Amino acid sequence: MSNILNERAVNANRQGRLTLPQAISLLPMILLGALFIGLAAFNLVGVVNSFGAHKGDPFVNALIGGGLAIGFLWLGFMIGGKQLIDILIGRVRTIDGRASKVVSRDSSGKVLFFSVDTVDFKILWTATWKALPEGIMVRAYYTPRSKSLINIEPLSTGS
Repeated sequence: MSNILNERAVNANRQGRLTLPQAISLLPMILLGALFIGLAAFNLVGVVNSFGAHKGDPFVNALIGGGLAIGFLWLGFMIGGKQLIDILIGRVRTIDGRASKVVSRDSSGKVLFFSVDTVDFKILWTATWKALPEGIMVRAYYTPRSKSLINIEPLSTGS
């Protein structure tokens, strides 16, 4: 998210390309997702080990261990998989419209959104959210799968 309002990346973004610094900004979520995939692998190793050690009921071990592994894999993909696909594809999409900032509340607390036309982008960092423009026409650049906002270009009032 640190690359939002990055004038040096606008030319590449206009051509529909993701820049290397923008791709790097997506890595934290990929690494978090990889942590859960690692937990899934660790869990599967434990299930396989339990068969060789003859510990407990193999059916129960496979059911519980396999279920946990599938859950960790799903969580890992949901957290970082879409960002990884976006980096591998290397493309960005655009939407033009009036910018607005919205604060919402859910069970975990305050959630920050930046809206352009009909698309809402979840913003993780308060400082980033505060730096974003409001009430003007902008072109937002975002990744197609994860819908991660990667750049903003203010548009002239005549467009």
